Parts: sequence; C-alpha cells; structure tokens
Amino acid sequence: MIGDNLTRQQERDAASRAEWSSAHPEPVHGDGCARMPPKERVEVKHRLSADQYHAATDWLSNSMFKLFLEDPRLYEAAYITKTLPHKRSTAMDLGTVAHAAILEPHIIDGVCLEIPASALNGDGHRKGSQWKDFAEQNAGRILIKPEEMKLVRGMFEACYANSKARRLLMAPGATEASIFWTCTLSGVRRRVRPDKIVDGWGWVNLKTSSNGVDEDSFRRTVRNFGYDVGQEFYLDAADELYGRRVPHVFVLVEQDPPHRVRLYELSEQWSARAGDVVDAGLQDFAARQASGDWSNECENVIQTLGV
Repeated sequence: MIGDNLTRQQERDAASRAEWSSAHPEPVHGDGCARMPPKERVEVKHRLSADQYHAATDWLSNSMFKLFLEDPRLYEAAYITKTLPHKRSTAMDLGTVAHAAILEPHIIDGVCLEIPASALNGDGHRKGSQWKDFAEQNAGRILIKPEEMKLVRGMFEACYANSKARRLLMAPGATEASIFWTCTLSGVRRRVRPDKIVDGWGWVNLKTSSNGVDEDSFRRTVRNFGYDVGQEFYLDAADELYGRRVPHVFVLVEQDPPHRVRLYELSEQWSARAGDVVDAGLQDFAARQASGDWSNECENVIQTLGV
C-alpha cells in the first residue's frame, strides 16, 4: 500500500529530515507558517477538507481567477448564474489521486478506490449495470482502473526516490493548509491552498504532467496553464502571512513511465510579467464584482480575424 511505503520511507529518511532542519535553523512551529503570526485579515485553516475548501466560492481562488482572466462571461456562468457545470476528466482525476498519494497518503482510501475487473464490462470500460451499481455504491470517491492506480504508485515512488523532492515533501511544515485573506490592493476576498509549506523556507507546488518534464516542455506548460499567474496569486498570500515573498518550487512528475521528476523555479522575468497580470486582473475583478457587469469587451464589436 502507498501509506505503508511512505512509513518505511519516513524511517529511512529520518537522518535526511534532521539534515534539512539543521540547514534551515529558523524556528519551526509545526503549522507551516513559521516566524510571523497571521495578520488580522488572514486566516489559516489546517483541518479544512478539499471539498470544504472548493465549496468556498465566495472567496476567489487561483483557478477561479484564471477562468475570469480567460473570459469574465465564463466566470459569470460558472460562479454567478451557475449555468456552466464543472467538468472533470480522467486526467484531472488521476492528478487529484496522485496529489493525495504523494502529499497525504493517510487519506488516499477516502479519496479513491481501485475498480475491480468485475465492475467493468467485457471490454474493460466503465459501462453496464455492474458499473452503474458499483459507482452508485461508492459515490464521493474517485474510481480509477488498476492500470491508472499503477501510474499513481509509479509517480509516488518516483517523487520519493528523488532526493531533493523527497526532502521538500518530507520537511517539517503544513500540507494542504487553506489560507483566506482580504486583498489590500483590490479588497477582493481571496484564498489559496498550497500543496506544501516548508517551515522556515518556502512553498512547494506539486504538478503531474502528461506533456513532458524537460525545460522546453515545462516552459510551454507554464504558458498554456498560467502557472506563472498562479504562482503570483499564491505568493500574494505568503506576503500577507510573512510580510515577504518566499521561495516557490514546482515539483514536476511525469504521469507516464518512467515518471521522470524535475524541480523548477520561475525566473524574475516570469514573476514581473505575471505580477502585472494579477494586479490588473484583480482590480478589474473588483470593479466587475461591484457593478455586476461580466461582459466581454469583444462582444459588441466586429473583429477582423487574420490567417
């Protein structure tokens, strides 16, 4: 089991954790928020479930903000009129299960369940009466096939086989803490849920990738998925908590074998550009929230489409 593997790994890495603490001697408070207490307008919740966190849509999250940046009308449909249903894909489910396995293996059984062959049809698909009964009996958990669980185990093992990733993931700190604060720039109520806060050092963002892990591939992924904007959104929370920015490292693990692992920091050029996008976007969001106008400026003009 994944949880048993991690227990053995923790035993093997006791010396490594001691070495980490020695190299980062700032006080460790065990809550992932070392050195400075939160300001009055910041609240850190350590026992909030993922479902509870995602249900708090009156606080702007990174994913909500990026949907707003894509098109205010999409944000309106998803969170105001609620006419745009949230869609999940197999890749998203695989990423969610991998996050739980790597970051919180003690909750993995509550997050997912491996589908027995008897619940699938003759072609191995999620179809038929047996599948329907199985899905209904296990509603609320992500149901994944054995071959998909094998990928999750591979990503888990790869992350903990990488010495730097292992030290970051196992360093003292908080996992999946929920942070809520009121933005001083825009007045917008915001929230983030960092994957791992390493006490006295910085924040870790775990990403699974089906698009490669080399520098060029990850550079494209950062652009396509707005990871730079997401980083700035998260580091605004760090600034509220500590009065300063902190290191922010992406631990990237490949979904498919051989499950290569890479660690990246984004350069100052990324941060400067994304910071401007976040600041302008938050002010635009605040104005639209106050006025109730979620229209797109392109709606009432004739656009010329180039080749």
